[in-house]
Amino acid sequence: MASKIENVTRTNAYNFDPGDLVVVTDKAHPLYDPRASLPLNESMIKDIMFRGIIEPVIVSREGDKYMVVAGRQRVRCALEANKRLKEMGREPIKVVCVLRRGNESDLFGVSISENENRLDDTPLGRAAKCQRYLSLGRSEEEAAITFGVSITCIKQWLKMLECCPQVRKAVENNVISASAAAVLSDLPAEEQVKALEAATEESKQNGTKKPTARTVAKAAGKKSTHMKSRKEILKRLEEPKLPDFYRKALLWVLGE
Repeated sequence: MASKIENVTRTNAYNFDPGDLVVVTDKAHPLYDPRASLPLNESMIKDIMFRGIIEPVIVSREGDKYMVVAGRQRVRCALEANKRLKEMGREPIKVVCVLRRGNESDLFGVSISENENRLDDTPLGRAAKCQRYLSLGRSEEEAAITFGVSITCIKQWLKMLECCPQVRKAVENNVISASAAAVLSDLPAEEQVKALEAATEESKQNGTKKPTARTVAKAAGKKSTHMKSRKEILKRLEEPKLPDFYRKALLWVLGE
Protein backbone atom coordinates (compact mmCIF):
# COMPACT_ATOMS: atom_id res chain seq x y z
CA MET A 1 0.00 0.00 0.00
CA ALA A 2 2.84 2.40 0.84
CA SER A 3 4.43 1.94 -2.59
CA LYS A 4 1.11 2.75 -4.27
CA ILE A 5 0.76 5.98 -2.30
CA GLU A 6 4.29 7.00 -3.24
CA ASN A 7 3.45 6.59 -6.92
CA VAL A 8 0.34 8.78 -6.76
CA THR A 9 0.66 12.35 -8.06
CA ARG A 10 0.55 14.88 -5.23
CA THR A 11 -1.23 18.22 -5.16
CA ASN A 12 -1.06 21.26 -2.92
CA ALA A 13 -3.67 21.49 -0.16
CA TYR A 14 -3.70 24.13 2.56
CA ASN A 15 -5.57 24.71 5.81
CA PHE A 16 -7.03 28.22 5.86
CA ASP A 17 -8.90 30.19 8.46
CA PRO A 18 -12.21 30.86 6.63
CA GLY A 19 -11.80 34.53 7.49
CA ASP A 20 -8.72 34.65 5.26
CA LEU A 21 -10.65 33.53 2.17
CA VAL A 22 -12.49 35.94 -0.10
CA VAL A 23 -16.00 35.09 -1.28
CA VAL A 24 -16.57 37.45 -4.21
CA THR A 25 -19.63 39.71 -3.93
CA ASP A 26 -18.61 42.23 -6.60
CA LYS A 27 -20.86 41.58 -9.63
CA ALA A 28 -18.16 42.83 -11.98
CA HIS A 29 -15.64 40.23 -10.81
CA PRO A 30 -15.17 37.11 -13.04
CA LEU A 31 -15.74 34.79 -10.06
CA TYR A 32 -18.99 36.41 -8.93
CA ASP A 33 -21.88 34.02 -8.32
CA PRO A 34 -25.35 35.21 -7.11
CA ARG A 35 -25.39 32.35 -4.59
CA ALA A 36 -22.78 34.25 -2.60
CA SER A 37 -25.68 36.30 -1.26
CA LEU A 38 -28.00 33.41 -0.38
CA PRO A 39 -29.15 33.02 3.25
CA LEU A 40 -26.84 30.82 5.29
CA ASN A 41 -27.73 27.13 5.35
CA GLU A 42 -28.40 26.23 8.99
CA SER A 43 -28.04 22.50 8.30
CA MET A 44 -24.62 23.03 6.75
CA ILE A 45 -23.51 25.17 9.69
CA LYS A 46 -24.44 22.43 12.15
CA ASP A 47 -22.73 19.78 10.04
CA ILE A 48 -19.52 21.83 9.87
CA MET A 49 -19.62 22.30 13.63
CA PHE A 50 -20.09 18.54 13.98
CA ARG A 51 -17.36 17.25 11.63
CA GLY A 52 -15.68 20.21 9.94
CA ILE A 53 -15.27 20.78 6.20
CA ILE A 54 -15.36 17.46 4.34
CA GLU A 55 -14.94 18.53 0.73
CA PRO A 56 -11.95 20.81 -0.02
CA VAL A 57 -12.64 24.31 -1.25
CA ILE A 58 -11.03 25.38 -4.53
CA VAL A 59 -9.24 28.75 -4.42
CA SER A 60 -7.13 30.88 -6.73
CA ARG A 61 -4.52 33.44 -5.82
CA GLU A 62 -5.11 37.06 -6.76
CA GLY A 63 -2.22 39.18 -5.52
CA ASP A 64 -1.99 38.50 -1.79
CA LYS A 65 -5.61 37.32 -1.58
CA TYR A 66 -7.10 33.85 -1.96
CA MET A 67 -10.36 33.96 -3.88
CA VAL A 68 -12.96 31.18 -3.54
CA VAL A 69 -13.54 29.53 -6.91
CA ALA A 70 -15.81 26.72 -5.68
CA GLY A 71 -17.17 26.23 -2.18
CA ARG A 72 -18.68 29.62 -1.38
CA GLN A 73 -21.41 28.22 0.88
CA ARG A 74 -18.93 26.04 2.75
CA VAL A 75 -16.73 29.04 3.50
CA ARG A 76 -19.62 31.31 4.50
CA CYS A 77 -21.09 28.63 6.77
CA ALA A 78 -17.65 27.88 8.22
CA LEU A 79 -17.37 31.54 9.29
CA GLU A 80 -20.67 31.29 11.16
CA ALA A 81 -19.75 27.86 12.57
CA ASN A 82 -16.48 29.26 13.96
CA LYS A 83 -18.31 32.17 15.52
CA ARG A 84 -20.56 29.75 17.41
CA LEU A 85 -17.70 27.39 18.29
CA LYS A 86 -15.72 30.24 19.81
CA GLU A 87 -18.74 31.32 21.87
CA MET A 88 -18.93 27.74 23.16
CA GLY A 89 -15.23 27.77 24.04
CA ARG A 90 -14.42 25.20 21.35
CA GLU A 91 -11.62 25.10 18.80
CA PRO A 92 -12.54 26.78 15.49
CA ILE A 93 -12.22 24.73 12.32
CA LYS A 94 -9.93 25.27 9.35
CA VAL A 95 -10.94 25.02 5.71
CA VAL A 96 -8.96 22.61 3.54
CA CYS A 97 -8.27 24.38 0.24
CA VAL A 98 -6.81 23.26 -3.07
CA LEU A 99 -5.03 25.93 -5.11
CA ARG A 100 -6.19 26.15 -8.72
CA ARG A 101 -4.41 28.11 -11.43
CA GLY A 102 -5.87 29.31 -14.72
CA ASN A 103 -7.28 32.29 -16.58
CA GLU A 104 -10.65 33.88 -15.85
CA SER A 105 -12.64 31.55 -18.12
CA ASP A 106 -10.91 28.43 -16.76
CA LEU A 107 -11.66 29.36 -13.16
CA PHE A 108 -15.24 30.36 -13.91
CA GLY A 109 -15.71 27.03 -15.71
CA VAL A 110 -14.51 25.21 -12.57
CA SER A 111 -16.99 27.22 -10.50
CA ILE A 112 -19.86 26.18 -12.78
CA SER A 113 -18.84 22.54 -13.17
CA GLU A 114 -18.41 21.94 -9.44
CA ASN A 115 -22.09 22.71 -8.83
CA GLU A 116 -23.86 21.72 -12.05
CA ASN A 117 -22.44 18.22 -12.53
CA ARG A 118 -23.59 16.77 -9.22
CA LEU A 119 -25.88 13.74 -9.16
CA ASP A 120 -28.35 13.81 -6.27
CA ASP A 121 -29.38 10.69 -4.38
CA THR A 122 -32.81 9.25 -5.08
CA PRO A 123 -35.28 9.33 -2.15
CA LEU A 124 -34.88 5.59 -1.55
CA GLY A 125 -31.11 5.76 -1.90
CA ARG A 126 -30.95 8.53 0.68
CA ALA A 127 -33.23 6.65 3.06
CA ALA A 128 -31.21 3.45 2.70
CA LYS A 129 -27.99 5.33 3.48
CA CYS A 130 -29.67 6.82 6.54
CA GLN A 131 -30.77 3.40 7.75
CA ARG A 132 -27.25 2.04 7.31
CA TYR A 133 -25.76 5.06 9.12
CA LEU A 134 -28.06 4.43 12.09
CA SER A 135 -27.22 0.72 12.07
CA LEU A 136 -23.58 1.68 12.62
CA GLY A 137 -24.47 3.13 16.00
CA ARG A 138 -25.33 6.72 15.11
CA SER A 139 -28.31 8.53 16.62
CA GLU A 140 -31.22 10.09 14.75
CA GLU A 141 -29.94 13.50 15.88
CA GLU A 142 -26.57 12.81 14.25
CA ALA A 143 -28.30 11.53 11.12
CA ALA A 144 -30.38 14.70 10.92
CA ILE A 145 -27.23 16.83 11.05
CA THR A 146 -25.42 14.64 8.54
CA PHE A 147 -28.25 14.67 5.99
CA GLY A 148 -29.21 18.28 6.67
CA VAL A 149 -32.84 17.51 7.54
CA SER A 150 -35.07 17.41 10.61
CA ILE A 151 -35.39 14.42 12.93
CA THR A 152 -39.01 14.15 11.78
CA CYS A 153 -37.77 13.72 8.21
CA ILE A 154 -35.37 10.97 9.32
CA LYS A 155 -38.27 9.11 10.95
CA GLN A 156 -40.34 9.48 7.77
CA TRP A 157 -37.54 8.04 5.64
CA LEU A 158 -37.30 5.00 7.89
CA LYS A 159 -41.06 4.48 7.78
CA MET A 160 -41.01 4.79 3.99
CA LEU A 161 -38.57 1.88 3.80
CA GLU A 162 -41.18 -0.27 5.59
CA CYS A 163 -43.73 0.33 2.83
CA CYS A 164 -44.58 -2.25 0.17
CA PRO A 165 -42.64 -2.22 -3.15
CA GLN A 166 -45.42 -0.39 -5.03
CA VAL A 167 -45.41 2.52 -2.60
CA ARG A 168 -41.61 2.72 -2.53
CA LYS A 169 -41.60 2.75 -6.33
CA ALA A 170 -44.13 5.60 -6.28
CA VAL A 171 -41.76 7.61 -4.09
CA GLU A 172 -38.84 6.84 -6.39
CA ASN A 173 -40.88 7.98 -9.41
CA ASN A 174 -41.92 11.18 -7.60
CA VAL A 175 -45.58 10.15 -7.56
CA ILE A 176 -45.79 10.77 -3.81
CA SER A 177 -43.40 12.19 -1.23
CA ALA A 178 -41.59 10.24 1.45
CA SER A 179 -43.73 11.90 4.12
CA ALA A 180 -46.91 10.79 2.33
CA ALA A 181 -45.59 7.25 1.99
CA ALA A 182 -44.73 7.16 5.70
CA VAL A 183 -48.45 7.52 6.48
CA LEU A 184 -49.05 4.12 4.90
CA SER A 185 -46.17 2.22 6.50
CA ASP A 186 -48.23 0.51 9.22
CA LEU A 187 -50.93 -0.78 6.86
CA PRO A 188 -51.03 -4.18 5.13
CA ALA A 189 -49.52 -4.09 1.64
CA GLU A 190 -52.88 -4.46 -0.10
CA GLU A 191 -54.36 -1.51 1.81
CA GLN A 192 -51.28 0.57 1.07
CA VAL A 193 -51.76 0.07 -2.66
CA LYS A 194 -55.49 0.86 -2.50
CA ALA A 195 -54.87 4.04 -0.50
CA LEU A 196 -52.10 5.08 -2.90
CA GLU A 197 -54.36 4.63 -5.92
CA ALA A 198 -57.25 6.49 -4.28
CA ALA A 199 -55.04 9.38 -3.17
CA THR A 200 -53.42 9.64 -6.61
CA GLU A 201 -56.82 9.74 -8.29
CA GLU A 202 -58.10 12.42 -5.90
CA SER A 203 -54.97 14.44 -6.50
CA LYS A 204 -55.54 14.33 -10.27
CA GLN A 205 -59.14 15.43 -9.86
CA ASN A 206 -58.04 18.35 -7.69
CA GLY A 207 -55.42 19.35 -10.23
CA THR A 208 -52.48 18.93 -7.85
CA LYS A 209 -49.14 17.42 -8.91
CA LYS A 210 -49.09 14.64 -6.32
CA PRO A 211 -50.97 13.56 -3.20
CA THR A 212 -50.06 15.24 0.06
CA ALA A 213 -49.67 13.34 3.34
CA ARG A 214 -53.09 14.68 4.29
CA THR A 215 -54.69 13.30 1.10
CA VAL A 216 -53.02 9.92 1.61
CA ALA A 217 -54.17 9.79 5.23
CA LYS A 218 -57.73 10.52 4.11
CA ALA A 219 -57.58 7.77 1.47
CA ALA A 220 -56.28 5.35 4.10
CA GLY A 221 -59.09 6.26 6.50
CA LYS A 222 -56.71 7.85 8.98
CA LYS A 223 -57.08 11.02 10.96
CA SER A 224 -54.79 13.68 9.50
CA THR A 225 -52.18 15.27 11.74
CA HIS A 226 -51.22 17.98 9.26
CA MET A 227 -49.66 21.22 10.40
CA LYS A 228 -52.15 24.03 10.90
CA SER A 229 -52.21 26.76 8.29
CA ARG A 230 -51.55 30.40 9.20
CA LYS A 231 -55.25 31.12 8.72
CA GLU A 232 -56.20 28.34 11.15
CA ILE A 233 -53.69 29.57 13.74
CA LEU A 234 -54.95 33.18 13.50
CA LYS A 235 -58.51 31.95 13.97
CA ARG A 236 -57.45 30.04 17.08
CA LEU A 237 -55.79 33.17 18.47
CA GLU A 238 -59.14 34.95 18.34
CA GLU A 239 -60.55 32.61 21.00
CA PRO A 240 -61.04 34.68 24.21
CA LYS A 241 -60.39 31.79 26.63
CA LEU A 242 -57.18 30.62 24.96
CA PRO A 243 -54.52 30.04 27.71
CA ASP A 244 -51.76 32.65 27.70
CA PHE A 245 -48.92 30.11 27.35
CA TYR A 246 -50.68 28.57 24.33
CA ARG A 247 -51.22 31.99 22.79
CA LYS A 248 -47.50 32.78 23.15
CA ALA A 249 -46.58 29.45 21.58
CA LEU A 250 -48.82 30.12 18.57
CA LEU A 251 -47.39 33.61 18.14
CA TRP A 252 -43.90 32.10 18.23
CA VAL A 253 -44.89 29.69 15.45
CA LEU A 254 -46.03 32.68 13.40
CA GLY A 255 -42.75 34.46 14.11
CA GLU A 256 -44.45 37.32 15.97
